[in-house]
Amino acid sequence: MTTEPPGADEAFTALYQREFRIAAHAAYVVTGSSSRAQDLAQEAMAVAYARWDRVQHFDRPGAWVRRVAINLALKDCTRSARQQPIAEGHEVAARAGADGETLVVLAAAIRQLPEQQRVAVVLHYFHDLPIIEVAESLGCAEATTRVHLHRARTRLASLLGDELRDR
Repeated sequence: MTTEPPGADEAFTALYQREFRIAAHAAYVVTGSSSRAQDLAQEAMAVAYARWDRVQHFDRPGAWVRRVAINLALKDCTRSARQQPIAEGHEVAARAGADGETLVVLAAAIRQLPEQQRVAVVLHYFHDLPIIEVAESLGCAEATTRVHLHRARTRLASLLGDELRDR
């Protein structure tokens, strides 16, 4: 007999529907592999479901799932030595309203950011997550997340400014 409270399945289903794509995208930024990122996000969701009795009581269970997906992706990269992170092109283009040429420039610039900055940029700017949730997803303080975003914006401005001038 299960001890799940009434509505637990609905609550998990809502979490899954809300967070799976974001967790997969965060894993993709780290791994560079869309199929692997989907697997890692699915694994993170499975962990959440197995621990649902605790996870459902967290203030932000979605941030917890994203953190698990990011940790799994980091372990995957360490094991396989694959490090080609970048936000998935069509998703970035759709969010930014970017054309193909702009997307290529943006993707190249994002690739040059350090890992924490890449993940922070994608979660905050492409998934519209608040700083506190990005911080929880990265496993760092809000102030550290703001520093990651500031440094990323500064570097992207420099890279994109140079690229635009060269056109």
